[in-house]
Amino acid sequence: MANLMDPQTDVPMKKGGPSAADVASLASVGVGRPSGSVGQKEGDITADLAAMPAAPEVLSNYDGIAPEPVMEMRNVTPSIGVDIVSWWRGLKSSKTMPSRECLRASDVASVWPNLILFRRGETPGQLLPDTAFAMALRANGTGNNTGLPGGPEITAMLSQWMIRVANKSLASAVPVREESGFETAAGHVTYRIDALPFGTGARADYILCQVQPR
Repeated sequence: MANLMDPQTDVPMKKGGPSAADVASLASVGVGRPSGSVGQKEGDITADLAAMPAAPEVLSNYDGIAPEPVMEMRNVTPSIGVDIVSWWRGLKSSKTMPSRECLRASDVASVWPNLILFRRGETPGQLLPDTAFAMALRANGTGNNTGLPGGPEITAMLSQWMIRVANKSLASAVPVREESGFETAAGHVTYRIDALPFGTGARADYILCQVQPR
C-alpha cells in the first residue's frame, strides 16, 4: 500500500499516527488565533468598542428624559418714572392704547396720588368720574390726597378745563398735554394737564388725567 502523503509538507506520512516528536513540533508552532481574537471575524469592531474609553459622566447619568428648558421669568410691567406720558407709552407697547385692565391704582398711587379717571358717558362729550378707581387710589395712597400737590383744591374752572382736555383725548385716542394759568387766592398758578386714553382697539373709553402745578 502506498504511503499517504502529508498535504502540508508533501512528505510521506508514517504509519501508526504521528510520533511524539511530531506532536512536539506542532505544539511549538503558534497555530492558534491571537489572544483576544476568539470569535472575531474580519471587520468585526467588538474589540475596538471594548477598548474605547467610557462615555462622559454627564451622559452616564442620562435617564432618557430630556431636561425641561429653564424659562427666565421677567416682569413685563413698565417701570414708573417721572413722566406719566412715557409710562403710558410703555404700558400700551405696540397697541394703539392700553386697556383699562392695565391701569392699577396700586401701581400709581405712590407716584401720582392725584390722578383722576373719567369714563365715557352715554351721550357725546359726557365724561363721568370713575369712583371705583378714586377709592382704590385713596386706599393705596397716603390718605392725604385732598387736592393738587403744591396748589389749591380743584376748582370749578379747573374742572371744566380738565373736562375739555379729556374730551380731546377721548376723540383723538392719543395723549393730550396742555398748560393753562388760573388766578387763585394764592396768586397766579399755571397748571399742566396730561390726558391719557385707555380702551380697546382704537376706541378710547377711559381718560386718565393728571393735573400738576408748573
